[in-house]
Amino acid sequence: MTGRLCGQGHPQYCVGGDKAFALSPVITTLFKPATTPQQAAYNTAFSKPRTSVEWGFGICGNLWSRLKCLKKMKLFVTPPFKMYVAALVLTNAHACEYGNQVSSYFGMVGDAPTMEEYMGDLSQQVPL
Repeated sequence: MTGRLCGQGHPQYCVGGDKAFALSPVITTLFKPATTPQQAAYNTAFSKPRTSVEWGFGICGNLWSRLKCLKKMKLFVTPPFKMYVAALVLTNAHACEYGNQVSSYFGMVGDAPTMEEYMGDLSQQVPL
């Protein structure tokens, strides 16, 4: 399990990825297949937050259907990275105004920043 679990000798927090990511002390993936009860328990614990992250990507894709065409864009002709960052910014702005299923699921309804707070913080953080 070396490199899969955060803890002793590793950072307290990790980024969860799928099999496309290389394992490292800060990137973890599911055990495929889980061969021990500990691995199965880890997969179960890891799946729930991963699913909620996928919901966020789904919300973004559903709000901005143009993102579904990113794979068809031509290299050096269209800026898919900038389009995706813009879509994420707009998705977060949408959540500030209307909430979303991820916030509801985690009981965070009403905890979103105001649009003014979000846009004010954003102007100092996102290089477009």
